[in-house]
Amino acid sequence: MRLRETSPRFARPMCCLKTRARIRRGTIATRKGFGMRPQRHVLALWIALLAQAAGCDGNRADSQPPPASRPATSPATTLATRVDQITSHPLTVQIELPADLRAMLQRHVTSTTTATTSAPVSTIRLTMEKTRPVQVRDVMLRVFLNNPNADRHTPVTDPSYVGSISFFPVIGADSVEPRDYVRTLGPALQRLAARKQLDLNQPLQITFVPVPVHGGNVPTETRIRFSSLKISAAPN
Repeated sequence: MRLRETSPRFARPMCCLKTRARIRRGTIATRKGFGMRPQRHVLALWIALLAQAAGCDGNRADSQPPPASRPATSPATTLATRVDQITSHPLTVQIELPADLRAMLQRHVTSTTTATTSAPVSTIRLTMEKTRPVQVRDVMLRVFLNNPNADRHTPVTDPSYVGSISFFPVIGADSVEPRDYVRTLGPALQRLAARKQLDLNQPLQITFVPVPVHGGNVPTETRIRFSSLKISAAPN
């Protein structure tokens, strides 16, 4: 017996059958007749919404400010900004110590003389900046700290001895590029402090002594120029 479509008892099953047929054709109709997107478009829409939500989360994460980093401790420095020229005679340069550098030098000296470990708390450097040997032949420089009376006869075993600087033979400055020469100042500071010969409230005196490499006398035409002399202290 064939059922009538107008039978109230079978109205819902017939409606479901029609809906399934429309789904197979790719379009779903509501009871009021308004059409909706095909299922494949609905799936694409959901994928787009999920991707947009993930992108928003990523943007929020990227927009967060980075964690604040600990600022690096800058070294304390002092600079004797004067153009000097070393000839065949010793040259002494005085350097005034600012308060921060004086404090670091004092901590360096105190820690190395009283601490049980031998590791210094800071590194003290002496830098001859933009040094240009103009006339150099068989000459080297010896550097002394707080010893303005040092000369070529002062031995390297003297407590004030900082180090030596050697140069290649140069005749004329046009072919030589200026460079920086760095020597460690800490050991000399420690030796002078141990002998009570260091007063950091006074300017430091750096003495450059030209010494002949192969004996004899220093050539009178010796010329070594540098733009400035710098002392720096950086914590270890």
